[in-house]
Amino acid sequence: MSILRAHPQLKTVRAEDWARLVVGSPFLEWGVFSAFEDSGCIGPHAGWSGQTFSLEDDAARCVGLVPGFIKAHSAGEFVFDHEWAHAAAGAGIPYYPKLIIATPFTPVEARKLYLEPGAEEAGPLFVESLWALAMEQKLSGVHWLFVTEEEAAMLIGHGYATRLGVQYHWLNRGYESFDQWLETFTSKRRRAIRRERRTIAEQGISVEVLEGDALTPVHMDLAYELYLTTIDKKVWGRQYLNREFFQLLLQRARERLVFAVARRANEVIAGAFMLQGEDTLYGRYWGCREEVKFLHFELCCYTPVQLCIERGLHRFNAGAQGEHKYERGFDPVQTTSAHRLAAPILDSAVRDFLRRESEVIRRELERLVLQSPSRAVRER
Repeated sequence: MSILRAHPQLKTVRAEDWARLVVGSPFLEWGVFSAFEDSGCIGPHAGWSGQTFSLEDDAARCVGLVPGFIKAHSAGEFVFDHEWAHAAAGAGIPYYPKLIIATPFTPVEARKLYLEPGAEEAGPLFVESLWALAMEQKLSGVHWLFVTEEEAAMLIGHGYATRLGVQYHWLNRGYESFDQWLETFTSKRRRAIRRERRTIAEQGISVEVLEGDALTPVHMDLAYELYLTTIDKKVWGRQYLNREFFQLLLQRARERLVFAVARRANEVIAGAFMLQGEDTLYGRYWGCREEVKFLHFELCCYTPVQLCIERGLHRFNAGAQGEHKYERGFDPVQTTSAHRLAAPILDSAVRDFLRRESEVIRRELERLVLQSPSRAVRER
């Protein structure tokens, strides 16, 4: 008989069990995931009450883990359900608290249900047990964010409706050099990209990539300060991370960190903070002290692409938004989340909306592929 346990704090989960089961996403590895909680970026005070779930077998051995949170709002999720919450309020239905299965502040597709090899048959039990527990706690519903295709298919079989989204990722099709990648564009577009990169160099700006032992606490403070510059410039910007979070990343996940820094006259003017997985480079936080034309594209598009080519990485996942990436040859890719609401009238309305929204997104994805400026994307 399997036992489901809920853990309000990550420290009540054995780090050894986490390391054994949770593989594939650097954001869900213990070093990164625990930094969110231990830095105070998440917690009941922030409307992110931890609710990690573990599944134990008859011998009390942990055979499954799912990262979850009870949310008092919808901020920091990147799957925008604010309109659902407004509709619920208009109908007199409480929308919060709700349960989400996710990585905080990280719109990255990754497995969310981790099972020990040989225990895969426990997946359906895990999913149904989470729903039952959410209903016991009178939560409005359960939301699995940025799941894999395999997980989405399983969740559909357990009564969930899926929501599609679009991101732009750079995919490595065996390129041996940056110039070879440029050959997939028209000559006009190739010239434009080369001009953008040349403009940066002509202004006396150099880019240095720091990682591993080259990174110090001073660099983490710099990454945090640059992150704040982006938050401060956006009307809708919201600070989710603090200085301690960046320092804990250095202590616990140094081997995953990549920091591209732009300097002029030996003064740092901008930077892009990334994490590297087994076959993917993830762009996360960008900031600048000075607005320089094309510098954002250099640090957040071209430098990461060049790194992926040099290292043989399959993908550069630059995160949410950023249609400018599409114009620079990034692939439009589909993201998927799964949702199930307790109130029948709200669940039915949301399902109807998702059916119509999904049709629009599928058509848009087809159009984006056909009209891509990159031949490699059009022919994929």
